[in-house]
Amino acid sequence: MSTKLFPRELAVKSPRFRSESLSESVNQQRMIPMKTNWLKVLATCVVLAVLPGCGEEQPPAAPAGPPLPLSVEEWKQLPIEVKYDEATFDRLRDKDAKLQNDRNWHRFMKEVVVPERKLDIPGIPGA
Repeated sequence: MSTKLFPRELAVKSPRFRSESLSESVNQQRMIPMKTNWLKVLATCVVLAVLPGCGEEQPPAAPAGPPLPLSVEEWKQLPIEVKYDEATFDRLRDKDAKLQNDRNWHRFMKEVVVPERKLDIPGIPGA
């Protein structure tokens, strides 16, 4: 009898080629990269969440008191996003005692605010 092993005998005798061992080793090989991928993803998320805040100075906090009343000249200098806000109109109305009266306020809106809005935002329907 010959001492050489045929491939079939080799497959039976070697634990590497057994069907049970093969499926277990494949599962183990798949598990290791998945764990490392999840660890890499988790580490990347943590780094991306922390990095944007690093090295930046925080702007000074705004005063906690109530907003100061606005004059008409100050109001005209405001950016459009803030200029036509209801809170800004309240500050404007608080500055001038004449604007406390509803009739004067509507007149002010008609004579000052509407023409200014037409200049700032052309093409508003109904304006």
